[in-house]
Amino acid sequence: MSRTDADTVDALLTHAVETVADKEHLRARLLAGEKLRVKLGVDPTAPDLHLGHAVLLRKLRAFQDQGHTVVFIVGDATARIGDPSGRSKMRPPLSDEEIAQHAKTYLAQVGAILDVGAAEVRSNSEWLDRLSLSALLALLQKFTIARVLERDDFQQRLRARTPIGLHELLYPVLQAYDSVAVRADVEIGGSDQTFNLLFGRDLQPHFQQPAQDVLTTSLLVGLDGKEKMSKSLKNAVGITEPPGDMFGKLMTIPDTALPGYARLAAGWPEKKVTELPRRFAKENPRDVKAEVARDIVALYHGAEAAKRAAEEWLRVFHDKKLPANIGETNLELKEWDIAELLVAAGLAPSKSEARRLVDQGGVQHNETPVPAGTKTLTIAKGDLLQVGKRKFVRVG
Repeated sequence: MSRTDADTVDALLTHAVETVADKEHLRARLLAGEKLRVKLGVDPTAPDLHLGHAVLLRKLRAFQDQGHTVVFIVGDATARIGDPSGRSKMRPPLSDEEIAQHAKTYLAQVGAILDVGAAEVRSNSEWLDRLSLSALLALLQKFTIARVLERDDFQQRLRARTPIGLHELLYPVLQAYDSVAVRADVEIGGSDQTFNLLFGRDLQPHFQQPAQDVLTTSLLVGLDGKEKMSKSLKNAVGITEPPGDMFGKLMTIPDTALPGYARLAAGWPEKKVTELPRRFAKENPRDVKAEVARDIVALYHGAEAAKRAAEEWLRVFHDKKLPANIGETNLELKEWDIAELLVAAGLAPSKSEARRLVDQGGVQHNETPVPAGTKTLTIAKGDLLQVGKRKFVRVG
């Protein structure tokens, strides 16, 4: 292998990577030109994939670009349990209908990053729903309660006297069986998934398969710059969000989180990332942040759309002008209950959320703040309604 090939392999095993087990083993296989089966599983517990998921998907795509077979598993069976990783309490159960609805959207979203036509896309209900009781018991005999309770999440819950569901103990075992079912050579996951991934590595030899290598990626923090990106924490940026919304959200991240976004979400090389502190000192930090945001938006919507989103953001948030294109809605011209009005205009998902927005001073009518506690609002044709900094609608 040439030095260029070695550099490619090393980049594959280091960029955005937290740990690899066994790194030297996997590196040797890659340098030898072996074509590997590389697995990533995602449970459809929410309808949208976000930039945190994209870190994993882009690493999977990097393997795909090197000719490896990527196996994307939609965890429709494991979603019934809910991954306990990083959870301080049990997840609320999802119905089969909710899981199926979420899973429907995944393939199109994954296609924004992976070459889906060249990938294996599987649902783990294919094999987990067929497990007999005797087969499940044989599987569980490979592990102990003591081993499962080693995970930090469970230790913290035990100390806090927070219940641990018996079903939660099964999760890493069933995820491990996914690796057996698809004969994975490598499994990718976030660094918070290490415990689960190592179960697969331990289980495969019991089925006369080589132990998979495990690669974990760094976690992308959410817009708050503190917790990992998560829809449930309302700090996420969906990969299918419109360019303007995506750009606007990215401009709200704290400066301290910018290197992580440049590295993990924009894919900047490490040398460019390390220059950020110097650039912050010499340039306008807003412009540096906008460059990172543009690069991220361009990955999903193209460079031209990213450029327009940046220009629109400057127009609205810096120059304090109205957006160039404001959506129009046809509403009855009358005195409205303000909560019903905001829902009807598509500016709030529910009346309770609408009231919260009004009480927090987040609603404007014709560029004038609506006082907290306002119950009704009379609208006329051409009126402008605004919620927060990014939602505008004109009454038609």
